[in-house]
Amino acid sequence: MEDFEIGEFLKSVRQKQGLSTHDVEERSKKAGSGRSVSASQLSRIETGETPNPGFRILQNIAAALGIPLIIVLDGSTANVDRITILSSQDVSQSLYQALQRAELIELLIHCQGLTDEQVHAILNLARSMPGATEQ
Repeated sequence: MEDFEIGEFLKSVRQKQGLSTHDVEERSKKAGSGRSVSASQLSRIETGETPNPGFRILQNIAAALGIPLIIVLDGSTANVDRITILSSQDVSQSLYQALQRAELIELLIHCQGLTDEQVHAILNLARSMPGATEQ
């Protein structure tokens, strides 16, 4: 994977959406997360002056841009090479544990080509099995 500059990626996404840094600031305020991202703060991130913004800042920017945080961290909307951070510790831990089982990885790979209806049918079957846990 090539070097990934988060600021450049965020700027690219913002510009593709036709948004200014002030537009993102306003969207961030409307998201109601308690901490908005200022236009100047976003500009510093985009130019690399703030190369490693905190997780909450990235959450706010991703929400304002309407993209999943995982895409922000990977820098790609297709052909994702790796998952760097997930949105919660519980999900991160559960996924890490699941990916230690070769059978679950194989199942996931097979499910990629299924229709939504087929995936829902498999999920309902898994939920009905004894010992299944609700997520």
